[in-house]
Amino acid sequence: DAALHSNGDGIVLGQALADKLETRLGKRVVLMTQSAAGGLAERGIRVTGIYHSALTAREETEVYISLQTAQTLLGLTSEVSEIALFVNDTSMLEATQANLEAGLASTLEVLRWDEINEYLGATMKTMDQFIYIIVGVVFLTLSFALVNTLVMAIYERTPEIGLLLALGLKPRS
Repeated sequence: DAALHSNGDGIVLGQALADKLETRLGKRVVLMTQSAAGGLAERGIRVTGIYHSALTAREETEVYISLQTAQTLLGLTSEVSEIALFVNDTSMLEATQANLEAGLASTLEVLRWDEINEYLGATMKTMDQFIYIIVGVVFLTLSFALVNTLVMAIYERTPEIGLLLALGLKPRS
């Protein structure tokens, strides 16, 4: 956060991207994107921060610049195209979305991550179903192993049980 506010014109890169670009703090990188008008927008920006993430893919694909720098680069004088919020508890996504929709102007669109990237949302749902299937198969396999052990224990003890019954042991005992 401080790396973006220190001079207002910096970029924070992920460590993996910095390694790939062979750059470090204080060096300049060229950021290229499509402007709001549809043209190519590019700007040389000094690297003011490098972050580390548990996901290497995030380090390679996400960079952070100040809002003022982004608006200047994209040609949006006082507009914002997207605001992303992160919640710690995914069960709160729908409630958070409903609260934002109720509190914001009706001209703004509020979308969850699975609505923005439908393919990823469908993939996650499919993975959840496969996990249930895998757990079911493992449980079924363990059940057969347990039943097999119990049946074999009783089967091997049948002569002993018969001998005890012949000696006068009550069946309940």
